[in-house]
Amino acid sequence: MQKVFLKCNTINKMRDENSVKNSKGQGIAGSSGGKRGNCWYVATMLLGVRPRSVAEMRKRLLAKRFSVEEVEKTISKCLEFKYLDDKQFAKIVCDSMILRKNSGKKAIVNKMRNFQLAGDLITQTINEYLPPEKELELAKETVGKKREQLKKRGVSEKLWYRRIGQYLMGRGFSGDVVREALEDIEG
Repeated sequence: MQKVFLKCNTINKMRDENSVKNSKGQGIAGSSGGKRGNCWYVATMLLGVRPRSVAEMRKRLLAKRFSVEEVEKTISKCLEFKYLDDKQFAKIVCDSMILRKNSGKKAIVNKMRNFQLAGDLITQTINEYLPPEKELELAKETVGKKREQLKKRGVSEKLWYRRIGQYLMGRGFSGDVVREALEDIEG
């Protein structure tokens, strides 16, 4: 996450439309509508908030009514500066979902689809960063934590088994992983 923060700071410094000019002395997008009317400025503002996928950035810029030509120039410049990198973005999303939300494969895939990442990139990232063994280990950790919470509340063992199963399914773990994690804790 430190790397992402540093990249955002760099982007914020580059935001000034005069910092990067084309051969005509204009800002990257070549727009004369002032800072807020400059496609490059808007793109760096969006990237300063959080990393984004190429498709998501394209959609956001087109929604702000920039021309397709301006948007494509800006996106190519962002790719050149490595401000947009779908592979790195997919890794960030996967890491975030695993570390912060204890999510399973299904939830991570859905999140990546919401960010408009390519299907093959999603599959590759999931296989690389969340192999089946790691997903099962994550589910077991989550079961242990949730079981302790339910024990403190005085919930019966029969009821906690069902509640934890529902909780894990809601977190995007498959039925097989949930069953295996609960059986391991039980036995």
